[in-house]
Amino acid sequence: MDALMGLRPWLLSVGSASLASWLTYRLTSRAARETEMRTLRLGSAEELARPLRDLQGLLRRHGHIEPSPTPGEIAAAIVEWTTAFDRVGHRLPDAWQHIGRSVRAATGEAFGAVTFANILPETATESLAGPHFRWQDYADEYIDNLLAAVLRWCDPTDGDDRGKRPLIQYDPWLRQTGRTDPPGSTHMFQDPWWLRRIELRSA
Repeated sequence: MDALMGLRPWLLSVGSASLASWLTYRLTSRAARETEMRTLRLGSAEELARPLRDLQGLLRRHGHIEPSPTPGEIAAAIVEWTTAFDRVGHRLPDAWQHIGRSVRAATGEAFGAVTFANILPETATESLAGPHFRWQDYADEYIDNLLAAVLRWCDPTDGDDRGKRPLIQYDPWLRQTGRTDPPGSTHMFQDPWWLRRIELRSA
């Protein structure tokens, strides 16, 4: 018993050192993981933001600024966007996985069939839909919302709220914000030929 009592300070010292080492390891590992996640989020956000801004620029040029964008420019921008989303989109929150489809829907209203260039390469040379400033403005504003959400998602100051803000699909966003077709107008994406061709190809 006396021997055990004599060992007690040593055991306490060893135990304290082990606990301190374990806590240091855990805290260091957690900090390293958080740093890695911040780096991944930042890189992903930058990779997604570049093609989104390029698409915004094309939307703002179409029918407004000469020279107007060509089908080839828009096809290239769509391919760049879909490639980026395929590469890093899985890192986004689950509720945001619709972004790839939503961007195509928004830009498709403004540009037409060319926005399917990554799926149907032959559409890359299709004539652009004529300028329709209302749909271009809607697409521009929707992409603004996406950019703001994605950039907040990679911001470490956003804390636990990161990625929890609602980011709804394009068509529900149109309805919720009152951006619906006026009576008698034609919705460009209402059963277009290129969607029917995709359905036949995937059948």
